[in-house]
Amino acid sequence: MATKYVASQTLHESLWEPTVFLPNPIKQLKLLKLEAGPDFHVWGSSDLAHALFQNDLVDECWLIIYPIIIGSGKRLFPNDEMNPITFKSLEHYPMPNGVIVSHYHRK
Repeated sequence: MATKYVASQTLHESLWEPTVFLPNPIKQLKLLKLEAGPDFHVWGSSDLAHALFQNDLVDECWLIIYPIIIGSGKRLFPNDEMNPITFKSLEHYPMPNGVIVSHYHRK
């Protein structure tokens, strides 16, 4: 069974076993990334994604782009000072409803 890693300073228990809580996710993910094991995936946390980009911990991205304009929203890449990161487009899939799924890998 896959280990679930949860970046949280408030949660300490989960119904999913095994779960590992990461109260200091950047420091802990840097160490985990040095170990052999499966890839990590981030779902639904733009704050964590921003921190991962800023700390050079992102090797690839899957972006799902919806053809909807809903206002200002939250930026995927914040305006903060950040070193440029170059990605190579590996594949993209346009869906019949206009959604585009794009896969990028770090150069």
